[in-house]
Amino acid sequence: IYKRVGHITVPYRHYIIVWGGFVGEKVGSVSGYCSSEQLWFYNCLTDVWTLKKTVGEVPSGTSGSTAVVHDDELYIFSGIEEVGDDLWTYSNKLYRLDLSSLTWTKLVGTGRQPQPCDKSVGWYYKQRLYFFGGYGTRPREPPYDFHYVIDNSDSGRVWNNQFICFDLATNSWIKPKEHGYRPSPRAAHSADVAGCLVYIFGGRIGEMRNNELFCLDMKTFTWSHNLTHSTTMNTSVPAGRSWHTFNFVSPNRAVLYGGLLKYGMPAMDCWECSIDSGQNVKWYQRKTTEPLCWHQAAYCAATGDLAIVGGVTTSPYEMREEDHVDSMIMIHYQPKSLFRLSMDVILENDLLNLSPKLVENYIPETLLQLLRKRASQKRNPFEEF
Repeated sequence: IYKRVGHITVPYRHYIIVWGGFVGEKVGSVSGYCSSEQLWFYNCLTDVWTLKKTVGEVPSGTSGSTAVVHDDELYIFSGIEEVGDDLWTYSNKLYRLDLSSLTWTKLVGTGRQPQPCDKSVGWYYKQRLYFFGGYGTRPREPPYDFHYVIDNSDSGRVWNNQFICFDLATNSWIKPKEHGYRPSPRAAHSADVAGCLVYIFGGRIGEMRNNELFCLDMKTFTWSHNLTHSTTMNTSVPAGRSWHTFNFVSPNRAVLYGGLLKYGMPAMDCWECSIDSGQNVKWYQRKTTEPLCWHQAAYCAATGDLAIVGGVTTSPYEMREEDHVDSMIMIHYQPKSLFRLSMDVILENDLLNLSPKLVENYIPETLLQLLRKRASQKRNPFEEF
């Protein structure tokens, strides 16, 4: 479950969903794409993983996709797509997974198609999906409604700042009418939504990894200035980074975790960002952490848990298979329920190994099955259920 990079991790009701990605020894060298038929559900109420198999127009093995959840539907856009043994290509495909039936559908929209890329960000607002930025193939057909910066190490690839929209009602790609200055090209940035406000932090362009924070008001489609710049005189701010996560844990508080810093150093920090009145920002360093980058994170509002899944402890450009993390980090922003605490105590004290008769007399059968499943997963996190 955990040993992967380039995957997606999103909240859904009281679950955390994990899909896709790969296990590799370095960027560009893939040991194996994670099965695109498999979808992992982590139940935040019981702390148990469940594996589900999907059907339909299943995407190919994919890394660096962008995921958006709305109601009972999961949307997957772009990424690096497996096309054969050791062969891959940048994708601009859009898929929808019905989370009730676990059936995939490929969506083919009308209008000008988006630029193939990976490592973009996306969100939902009023029957439309929005995507920003990414890294991928160089555009071939002008005119362009976005800027791009050529990768000096490979002139066929670029960082872009394309801002595109898929209208779910008309099944079409359209260009949003925006105001203000769109952020510059970037990839491996992170974004999250608070009400009608979208916040985008960090990302890479060329050899630079920035610490910029931009806000897009979805009611007016107006971009803010760089909010980090306005805070540097009054408080410390996080260093520029890519391959990090940025998640709201309340309407005015977000958490920045890990990432890749300049010179290819994995970050060892966790920051909280307090945002008042939309654009009044203050940063607070929460704690020092173990090095981590290229992970994914999702916040479960039902339980107040921020789940951080996957990633590596070294630069992705130098990673070995043993550098993949083999656990999930949970940060609790509200007290755990008495039910979850009780299960923790039973497992931590190995109470299941008491006499079978005593266990059966005091623990209901349904709870006993749940505890055994948790105990089994703790011993072998890759066991499929």
